[in-house]
Amino acid sequence: MIIDCNNKAVINNLYIHDSYFQGFTYNYTDHSIVFECINPYLNKTFIFKFINVIFFSTQECDFWGGGDRILEWYSDDCQDILTHLFQEQKGIDNQYLELLEVKYRPYIQICFLINSGAQLTIICEKVDFIEKVISE
Repeated sequence: MIIDCNNKAVINNLYIHDSYFQGFTYNYTDHSIVFECINPYLNKTFIFKFINVIFFSTQECDFWGGGDRILEWYSDDCQDILTHLFQEQKGIDNQYLELLEVKYRPYIQICFLINSGAQLTIICEKVDFIEKVISE
């Protein structure tokens, strides 16, 4: 299932709570992030591929004593982050045309809250979400 700005509300109906987050891989060449989560309670694996990533950040605080399970994921407004990002890039030589090409595309911001208190935030054009049943 492809999730983008037009159908981001579908995230509210995709239940991934208590799935084990395994970390992620960022591919600089094609600007993608890929990761997999396993949920033994639901007997499912969830695969996320974030396409045309222009921003990602992690905050690791261990507020609640550690853990690697996803509490929730949601879509948020990315305008504040994008405004700041574009202001930072504006002054860099030879970046202006590339910046204009990126600036006017629609983006979606996805946030994952991990039970440790960590948060992963990704801004991209779209997410390819795959749900698979784990073979017994």
